[in-house]
Amino acid sequence: MRIVNLSRDRLAEMEQVFCEALGFLPTGEDPAALWAYFDTDRSWLALDDDDRVAGLASGFGTRLALPGGQLVSGGGVPWVAVRVDRHGSGVGRALMEHQVADAVGRGDAFLALNSSQYPIYGRYGYGPTGRWWSISIDARRVGWHDDAPAAERVTVGHGPEVRERLADGYERGFGAWPGEIARHAGHWTRRLAPRAENKGRVLWALSEDTSGAVVAAAHYTVEAHFDETGFANRLKVDDLFGVDEASQVALWRWLLARHLVGEVTCSRVDPGSALPEALHDPRLLVTTDLGDTTWLRILDIARVVGNRSTLATGAVVVRVLDSLVASVGGSWRFSGDGERLVVERSDDAPDVTLGVDLLASLVFAHGSARRFAAAGRVSGSSAALETLDRLLAWPRPAWSSHMF
Repeated sequence: MRIVNLSRDRLAEMEQVFCEALGFLPTGEDPAALWAYFDTDRSWLALDDDDRVAGLASGFGTRLALPGGQLVSGGGVPWVAVRVDRHGSGVGRALMEHQVADAVGRGDAFLALNSSQYPIYGRYGYGPTGRWWSISIDARRVGWHDDAPAAERVTVGHGPEVRERLADGYERGFGAWPGEIARHAGHWTRRLAPRAENKGRVLWALSEDTSGAVVAAAHYTVEAHFDETGFANRLKVDDLFGVDEASQVALWRWLLARHLVGEVTCSRVDPGSALPEALHDPRLLVTTDLGDTTWLRILDIARVVGNRSTLATGAVVVRVLDSLVASVGGSWRFSGDGERLVVERSDDAPDVTLGVDLLASLVFAHGSARRFAAAGRVSGSSAALETLDRLLAWPRPAWSSHMF
């Protein structure tokens, strides 16, 4: 087996391997748009002795928003798969370890992915950082508080014609949510390209402020449906973002007011959304699922942990266990002054010991050190665990609108 960079002539074979591994057929994506989605120097193929693709670990360059709004650069990992007849042969491990080593060598602060199966990526140092909230609501029963945000103006656009406005609106709000992964240029190329199985145009709702700038956007589809009352179409939102919480609520208000619509669903809502508080009856908003969102692999503790803000004072020495990246493993002193978190190497005896995967979760306040300790996954005194939790606490839950 040898590991090589992705090449254009291998793209179709890579897609076939990926789709078969996940159990679905290729969706007829435009090859040029799909090619634009990956950074070839961050995307890897494992070739077997017959020169066939045995596995893949693709990538693109991106940014991560930390608690407090600081940004760090690293890599996104959209596709990872092993050919179905090579499962359990070590192909996946070789690719993941190769990708981590390459990212360290190029100076990335992190790698990030969305995990299709929970237990897989912890062994490579990835840990979950936030959640996606899936909801369902009967739009015909919705009522709003008098002062709930309302959109100034909403226009509808289709596919590539709204690309620049979508990208601009997204960048205006990027960094407001801790845990957000930036959408790169290839994302917009692929996201807005037509697909063979859907010859209609991709529909977006764009909420604008008084100057005409996009402050929120949503991609949605409508499926014809009837019930005993007549039209009760099903509206599905599969992407929604905004510059702040109020702009998102205002766009939800517009979506829920569409004529002839019954059920409205979405699978990637911010779990800290203000939407329930804007409704007369929040119980109409039914939670159908609560799943993990971005998984993070920290590659540079000083840049990831040391660039996030803190609301607490105190200090704790943390020993981080990392079998893949020597520069991450070892003892680190975390010191907070109520605003800035200082992170530096330490020769002192550790107060807390944990794996790098759990550190990723704690950096985004996704869980707590005391709960991990109660589960036997972290060691340390009660006082040290409490100090670490205070230093890494954050009032807004981590969330990323970007599925990749």
